[in-house]
Amino acid sequence: MKKYLSVTPAVMRSINRTAILEHIRDNGKSSRVVIAKDLNLSLPSVVRIIEELENEKLVRYSGDYEDSGGRKRPLIEFNTEENITLGLDLGGTKVYACVIDLSGKTLYEKYVPVHNTKSDESYELVVSLIEEMLAFAKPLNKTIRGISLGVPGVTSHRKGEVVFAPSLEWVNMPLKNMLETRFQMPVIVENDVNMAALGEMWYGHGRNRSNVALIAMGTGLGAGLIVDGCIYRGANEAAGELGYLILEKEELNQN
Repeated sequence: MKKYLSVTPAVMRSINRTAILEHIRDNGKSSRVVIAKDLNLSLPSVVRIIEELENEKLVRYSGDYEDSGGRKRPLIEFNTEENITLGLDLGGTKVYACVIDLSGKTLYEKYVPVHNTKSDESYELVVSLIEEMLAFAKPLNKTIRGISLGVPGVTSHRKGEVVFAPSLEWVNMPLKNMLETRFQMPVIVENDVNMAALGEMWYGHGRNRSNVALIAMGTGLGAGLIVDGCIYRGANEAAGELGYLILEKEELNQN
């Protein structure tokens, strides 16, 4: 029996809000009329959402105008300078932490080439790096939008749970809840190579492409797959975990 899902007005509004933000980020500057036309949305809906985003200081009027032959239309842009995020790429042996603005510009970074931690020690390392980044970020008087954490293993992105990260000895770890409780701000937990693939699509070699495959070789072997602009996760959110595949018959006999 087929199961049909309905979309509530609140969910539809959230989808439209995300689409508008993506349009502005991709196009640099755009008018409300162009956004409505490109996304096939009503102009009143776009105006209301733009007002919300402006009040939240996520977008701003650039001071430039689009000359359409009639009334000049004010152009809207991403408010990159006033918004920052904290990011961590936690590997099995190394870790990279940074503070960036919404244009992707790095304001602060720290690289730990070898961390030699497991289990609780790995979590305490994450906490100490976040505290270090916050000590840098808070005096900037910018809005800290949240923390993103890339983990080398299988994650449940909706729950923010690390399902299986053998190099860190993390199993079914509710990392999102733990960090949000501690730091009182939004946290995103995702597979590290999935995050790298998104980064390449937004700012790197995959820019302006909707399908991207990124293979990473480090402590393990993994892949991030982008299909139609979205992360392809698979049924168990482990689609890119190449390192767990059995490639030879002899490996079946290994303990």
